Amino acid sequence: MTDSDLTATITTGVPWWVTVSAMLTPATVLAVDMAGRVLQPTSYDPLTQTLSVLAGNGRTAGIVTVGFFVTAMCCIVTAWGLRMLPIASRALLTAVGCCGLLVACAPQRNHSQNSVHLCAVVLGAVLLALWPLSTIPAYRFSLRVCSAPMAVTVSAVFMLLLVWTGYEAVDGGLLGLAERVTIVAEMFWPVPVVFGLRRAVRSAEPGLDEVG
Repeated sequence: MTDSDLTATITTGVPWWVTVSAMLTPATVLAVDMAGRVLQPTSYDPLTQTLSVLAGNGRTAGIVTVGFFVTAMCCIVTAWGLRMLPIASRALLTAVGCCGLLVACAPQRNHSQNSVHLCAVVLGAVLLALWPLSTIPAYRFSLRVCSAPMAVTVSAVFMLLLVWTGYEAVDGGLLGLAERVTIVAEMFWPVPVVFGLRRAVRSAEPGLDEVG
């Protein structure tokens, strides 16, 4: 990339609403979890049961489904606004959001197996675990969070969390805990990337971080 191309990319800036959507993504997951657990009967155990169980219960189905939808749309909005990232990285985050929309539209009812729901959950989690690797080209903006060592480390941690979740789904008893830790960790990572990009904008041209 030439210096002129790099300058043109930086001047696109990071719109303020991207920061909001990035922060809202993990916050929505936590809020939905807490709201669902308050409304759910005492028989529900968040350590052993997943958020999908909350989405399949009559009392909490609406709240959790809306939460899934909001989280998915936040991923898509964040991807749309991160114009400083490579198109492949933005497409990957958009795909994660699309998986989230499928999760919301195909809830798992009454402990029954919904193949669409399950495939969307697994695919979205795997794509989100790989997403840090797709941000490595943004290291040209001097972003430590997008450096190859950092991106590889974060993706490796996410993959280990997915392995833990898979183990708990088969042989363990803490599936709910593993799922929540994995989802929140993966959903949170775009936040430091967004703030790093905003910092790069401020360093290059003061005031450009408020465009959009």
